[in-house]
Amino acid sequence: MGDCSCAGRNRPVKSLKGFRVQSWLQSSQIVLLVILGNFPSHHDLDINAGFALSQFLALASTIYGYFDNPEGLHSRQISPGQLSNAYDYIVVGGGQSGLVKPTVSAKIQSVRLGHQYRETVLIVEYGYFDDSPAQLEPSSATQYLAKNLFNATSIAQPGLGNKQGTVYAASVVGGGSTVNGMLFDRGSADDYNNWEKLGNPGWGFSSLLPYFKKSATFTPPRADLAVEYNITWDIPSAWGNGPVQATFPDWQWPTIKTQWSAWTDVGVPINAEGAAGNAFGAYWVPSNTDQNYRRSYARNAYFDPAKNRSNLKLLVGYRVNEVLFTSNKRADSVKIQARGTANGAATITVKAAQEIILFCNAAELVRVPQAGIPVLVDLPGVGSNLQDHPAVGINYQSSLYNNATFQAWAAQQWTLRKGPSSVGVGNALATVPFPILSPPYRTTIDKTNAQNAATYLPKTYGADNIKGFVAQRAVILDSFARNDNGVVEIPFSGGGST
Repeated sequence: MGDCSCAGRNRPVKSLKGFRVQSWLQSSQIVLLVILGNFPSHHDLDINAGFALSQFLALASTIYGYFDNPEGLHSRQISPGQLSNAYDYIVVGGGQSGLVKPTVSAKIQSVRLGHQYRETVLIVEYGYFDDSPAQLEPSSATQYLAKNLFNATSIAQPGLGNKQGTVYAASVVGGGSTVNGMLFDRGSADDYNNWEKLGNPGWGFSSLLPYFKKSATFTPPRADLAVEYNITWDIPSAWGNGPVQATFPDWQWPTIKTQWSAWTDVGVPINAEGAAGNAFGAYWVPSNTDQNYRRSYARNAYFDPAKNRSNLKLLVGYRVNEVLFTSNKRADSVKIQARGTANGAATITVKAAQEIILFCNAAELVRVPQAGIPVLVDLPGVGSNLQDHPAVGINYQSSLYNNATFQAWAAQQWTLRKGPSSVGVGNALATVPFPILSPPYRTTIDKTNAQNAATYLPKTYGADNIKGFVAQRAVILDSFARNDNGVVEIPFSGGGST
């Protein structure tokens, strides 16, 4: 999740004649918009490797402020006073996609001349670094620290007694990969194939799988643990040799065996490997951690290894207010402002000689239509189509967590990087298909399909928005009727047993 924190002053492109909108994807987690100028086709960006990470990572702060020493802790970080007037590429948002793209793209890496990279890249990130060791520990999987999030609250929800909820959107270097639950799952093949059905060739599962594999390396668990808990995986079908590390913890809660049996008893199918496209039923899922059980994410997998790239610079604590265009509607520069300064405060303009690449926060982009931003050329749907990812938790009292003997044992084990503290939110999922969850599923699907979408969609939606939504609804309802796609995701770990 990236930058674009001040949607009221941003001017994202809606459509530009002579521009190629390489990718526009909106989901509950990520919005990706790449703006390209009028360059020959060999300049096209290969976005897939960066995108693949950002999709299944569905992924440390004691240090705020700037390090002026370019060879210090954050050797690519610069202060405002170190900004150049222009860069070849400006990346807006230093989240999980914004950090990956400049480090894997053959185009942005460009040709290395001696010890220098020829083309310069500036990443502008609204958040800061979080270098606290705790943010790398599995325990951080359930701790969403306010300092790493946008201060965002939902509107009152009439169906929930007008209660408001927190909108979880990362504002930190590494974005969502820094604060996520470290449950390293992917969608089912049907999920991705639906994108392709809606007119996006090359975005089906078979096309994306090679990039998923290219992004991550899986290390199997201890043999005795795998045997005891029947942990299964399929490396050839799902995994490759990439920088993000995935493995299973050193320990599992024994009562997870009972939960596995329960899923079998109610007819939920068991799959050996969910990441190979079979993300339905119940299956094991690794954590995105290395073999010492530390978070593996966009920053330490992609950005930190690029420390010797003299052409790559990162400015933190700044928002992009506006993308500026030339008279022929070519993205030319960005206007940036320090985080925490008042509206109308001094801004800095930085020019992009080649491209401006936006990796924007989905939760912020939905404000675009209501912000009074002038439209250059209309592309219906920009700033709409954000779809909620609701979650429901179950609270219960546990005697084990508060047991002094157990706590002492767990603490001692963790000094050896073992035991319960190596577990995050858990490593098993039940993604239950609708026909299993609700046998009269067909009635529900038919009723939903018969609804007039215009009666419940936002009033800002025009005919094109409604048409697009209805097309999405059709493919989603088709998936709801299938047994190879789940409608609810239930993580389970056996933890906290009484």
